[in-house]
Amino acid sequence: MRAWHPAGLWLILVLFGWELGWGMGQVGLGSPTWRNIAWAFGPGLVLTLSWCYGKRIVWPVRRHFDTYAVRGLAAPALYLYLWAVAASRLNGAPAPLPPRAAPDPGSRCSAQRRETGRRMLKQSVLRRAGPSIGPPGGE
Repeated sequence: MRAWHPAGLWLILVLFGWELGWGMGQVGLGSPTWRNIAWAFGPGLVLTLSWCYGKRIVWPVRRHFDTYAVRGLAAPALYLYLWAVAASRLNGAPAPLPPRAAPDPGSRCSAQRRETGRRMLKQSVLRRAGPSIGPPGGE
């Protein structure tokens, strides 16, 4: 009987991923990347919610928490790992989103960001070092 709980969870995840992938294809976003993302959304959402709210879900998770936490989530976690490896080999074209241009390193904003970063790093180092910087005696 305990095997039915993880099997039911896996069936729900497969159906959710299939439906979401089909829906992304029907919306016509133009790129298979969006359909591939949809296949990871369900297991990722379930893993996240289980991690955050696992024992708070009254039925049926609280009663069979060990079954869901170990057997039920091991397969989706392995699937997400394998999906990440496979997705890293895909093109990843974000069509229909416009391509994002890389910032110009010589622009005024880039220079301001670099200067702000340097100033924050210097303040952080000085704050961490504390009163030990300076001549002995505090002068």
